[in-house]
Formats: sequence, C-alpha cells, structure tokens
Amino acid sequence: MPQNRLFIGIDDTDCSTSNGTGKLTKALSKQIELNGLGKVVNISRHQLCLSKKIKYTNLNNSACIEVLVIDNDNLILFCKNFIKNNCEKLSNAAIVFANEDDISKEIIGFSLKVKKEIVSLKDAITLIKNNNLNHSFFGTRKLGLIGALAAIGLRLTNNDGRVIWANGFEVPEMKGTYIAGEVYCQTHVDTIKTSDGYKIPTNSTIIYESKFSKPVIENNLITLIVEEVGENEINNGDNIKSICNRFKISVN
Repeated sequence: MPQNRLFIGIDDTDCSTSNGTGKLTKALSKQIELNGLGKVVNISRHQLCLSKKIKYTNLNNSACIEVLVIDNDNLILFCKNFIKNNCEKLSNAAIVFANEDDISKEIIGFSLKVKKEIVSLKDAITLIKNNNLNHSFFGTRKLGLIGALAAIGLRLTNNDGRVIWANGFEVPEMKGTYIAGEVYCQTHVDTIKTSDGYKIPTNSTIIYESKFSKPVIENNLITLIVEEVGENEINNGDNIKSICNRFKISVN
C-alpha cells in the first residue's frame, strides 16, 4: 500500500513541571512505531523567537515529526490522544498535522517570522483554517498552535532545525573521539562537512565536546557541521598530518 508523508508539528510551550517539547516528541515517535502506525523518518527541533515578552521555560523550541504513514486518520487520532494524556495541564500544548502539499508560501513566511519576532495567535489560527490543517490544542489557551505550525513551516524550508531523529533512527548522545565512518553509522546523517562545504574523509577524527551536539538540516540533508581543530588547540604532540585530519563539532 502507498505511504503518505505526513508532518506533525508539536509545541507544549513548556511550564515549570514540563519535560519539554523534545522529550514529548521523542516519546510520541517511539509509540507511533511500537503501535505500527507509521515509520518515523526524522524529528527536527526548531528555535523560535527568544524574547522576555514570551513565556517559555528553556529555549522556546518546537518540534516537527516527519512520518511515513498508510492510515492518516488512525495516526492523527493516536497522536492527539497521546499529547492530551502526556502533556502538562498548564503547558497549553498543541499539535498540527500537514501533508507536504498543504504547506503554503504564507505558512513558510509566517514560520520564518516566528523565529525573529512576536507574532499573533490570530494569524496562526487563520493560516491553519485557511489551509485546512488538522489540529488540536490542550489547556485553557491556544498558544501552542504558533510553535506547532511554525515547526512544520520551518521544516519545509529544508534549511532549519536541529535533528534528534535522523533517517529512521534516534540520534544518540555522543561524547568523545570517533572516526567519521563511525559517526555516519551511529547517527545516520547524510553528510559530515565543514561550514565552507568541505566533506571530510571517512577516516577523519571527530571530537564531540558535548553529548548534546546534534546535526542540522541543510538543503534537505541531515548534516553534521564540523570545524577543523587548529594547531594551537592540540597539545599532545600531534603532527601536521593529524592536525589536518581532526575536526570537532561546530557550535554554530
């Protein structure tokens, strides 16, 4: 049977007792697969506007799940029930569903705006209704709809978001030193390269300084950005050859 590519935007807006959007989204994704409702392809987290006028607990992220599914109706009902039963009552969580063809230029424009400035809830609701997007919100307010819609729009730019589930697999937390070939196998990224476009050899050394380093979406590819380790950063006697073949995860 043919599979449909569905995008699910989630924002729990966070409160002091919330586990956060990322953990909620990963938990839902695992349940989607365990219940045979679809195949999770990617999960991306998207940074929204950071302003003192916006209430958020941590970093004001929302998330988008990309899933291959045969029966949209069953999956959508399951997701709504899961969020309802697992979000915090005070978090004003929301979930939005869209097929790729549902995403208009107006939605993408709105989503890019959400990254930079405060937007109105009314505008988000208007876009959701005008594009006939299935959605639900939980709690006394609808504020989560802004982030949930923005997550889908930003994902569909194909150039935004940090990836916590790549090409069908959850991205593990990694720290320490690896060979690039090992990183490809463990993270399932599409490419590992420097910010100026140099694709590093698979025998290169990659240093993870933080276990929370994640790949990004760049030109619709799951991409791990690294930077060369400079000579002044090495103090263990490595020679010039090894310096040119050592990289660390970029913090940008």
